Amino acid sequence: MSPRSLRHPAIVVPASSPNAYAVARALYAAGVPVVALDHVREAPLRYSRWCQFRLCHDPIDSERSFVDSLLETSASLGENPVLFPTQDLHTLILCRNMERLKDQVLFSFMSEEVALNCVDKRRMYPVAQTCGLTVPETFLPVCSGDGTSDPSSSYMFPCVVKPAAKFEMRNGRFCSNFGFYAVYQTKALRCRDTRELVRKIDDVRKAGFTAIFQEEIPGPTSNLWAIDFYCSRDSVILGYHTGRKIRQYPSDFGTCTFGRSEKREELYSLCATLTKAIGFHGIGNIEFKERDGKLYFLEINPRAWQWLQMACASGVNLPFVAYSDMIGARGSTPHMELRKPVFWVDLRRDTKHIRWRDRRVLGTGELSFLRWLNSVRHARVEAMSSLLDPLPLLVIVLRKFLRVALSKIRIGAGGDSPVARY
Repeated sequence: MSPRSLRHPAIVVPASSPNAYAVARALYAAGVPVVALDHVREAPLRYSRWCQFRLCHDPIDSERSFVDSLLETSASLGENPVLFPTQDLHTLILCRNMERLKDQVLFSFMSEEVALNCVDKRRMYPVAQTCGLTVPETFLPVCSGDGTSDPSSSYMFPCVVKPAAKFEMRNGRFCSNFGFYAVYQTKALRCRDTRELVRKIDDVRKAGFTAIFQEEIPGPTSNLWAIDFYCSRDSVILGYHTGRKIRQYPSDFGTCTFGRSEKREELYSLCATLTKAIGFHGIGNIEFKERDGKLYFLEINPRAWQWLQMACASGVNLPFVAYSDMIGARGSTPHMELRKPVFWVDLRRDTKHIRWRDRRVLGTGELSFLRWLNSVRHARVEAMSSLLDPLPLLVIVLRKFLRVALSKIRIGAGGDSPVARY
């Protein structure tokens, strides 16, 4: 691709996660200028050499103001930028505001209906089943006459209670983005009998979240597989990468902290079937869990996923594949190129699996320091840093150290401990 065709900058929004860092790093490596947007002034990518940083409005506070700030940033860049959302919420907002944005930015717009299908499990699971994917048996709780939950007359234990989506929509407005995890410090709650199920469903409802419950697919973390991909406007997969989790935090229902790229063609066929059926366009990720050789569909993420850098290290630069397609400079169709197994690690969270930490902490593993060190020494990619760009991770670690120290000082003085985002 000629330097002239790379004049379109890229905007990554928000700029606070490994997802955002992965996109910025991949595009910078391909020669694309990158702008990172976030409503948090001290977002980690502010300190990255891979991009410029700018502030925007919080979409939870005002969707319109967020879109206004996005348009202002776009107008200041000269050429129409290519957008890369890194949260489900931002993907939905961009699709909802397609008419305002389509002449000013380049983005993999889908209809609002398709975007809603992706971000709400109540809508996506029936669609996935229609496409022939195997889905865990799932129920939507109903209320009995006294206001308590009546789960169902047919279910199995153990089962899990989880949010229907990562955020709530009420009267057309967004709220409680990642609220479930903030309250419960896990993505799902395990229930072993009916009494526990009813109690947890009612607790989740009182906390303000819409819940579903479903059968738990047993098995270790290494049974969790995922495929990262990019689909063109006609929902054809132009590039993809597959891998599996090795560790996650919390250990039962958490976020990947250590993963490995690994080829599994079955994931491609399942992904291609679903994305074609729903009319998906853009970067995405689908997660499965294996049981007795069968893959159970868990969720689809309509945006960049956290270990996207592992795909690049394996030979498929998905952000650049997406960028090239959206500016109309698509080359030959990329394919899955697994040169050798690549390991990815999120050092901020993976250290929680070391045995020296408090065993009462949810998700703490049983790794000695030497065993942990022996495993991560093979990692080629770190979630929020590299040897050429160490500041984002160093700033995060320093902030955490200062928060812990300040918390101890305040507790010793009888005050409240501070609350921070990172």
